[in-house]
Amino acid sequence: MAKRLGLTAIHVTHDQEEAMAIADKIVIMKGGEILQVGSPSEVYDHPSCPFVANFLGEANFIRTSFSDGKAKLLDAVVSAKLSGEQIAVIRPENLRFSESGAKVSLVSKHKMGPYFKYEVVWEGIKLSVRSHVDWENPQHLTFNHHNMLFFKEPEQGLERSLKVE
Repeated sequence: MAKRLGLTAIHVTHDQEEAMAIADKIVIMKGGEILQVGSPSEVYDHPSCPFVANFLGEANFIRTSFSDGKAKLLDAVVSAKLSGEQIAVIRPENLRFSESGAKVSLVSKHKMGPYFKYEVVWEGIKLSVRSHVDWENPQHLTFNHHNMLFFKEPEQGLERSLKVE
């Protein structure tokens, strides 16, 4: 109704799906501090920090190290204009199972309506994968190199920075 009448409305919610569906602009806050303001797609596709990436949607975090603009990630070499220690952020829908790639072990699989949600482990790291294909026993994982982000380690550490307070 607010849109139809040309009114401005502020809607406060912790329901990320609701915010993505109805908002023209989203403001992500933590501890009274504004972390990011933007359209739903801007905030989802280009989060300003690991907390925003994890809060709006779901994200996998993998630590890696760049040397000469290259790093090894999920048994693949990625290139970026980065150096040193980085945290790669890959959304579950940007991971895919294949016949080759990083060797993973299946932890769980759940039908979530139109897709399947898998939990797998790669080198001791638990990863979430979404797929529209029902894989019986997925053993290898790949990803689209263009659909990932990198961040420096937050001052307070990754795990602590992801906590909702």
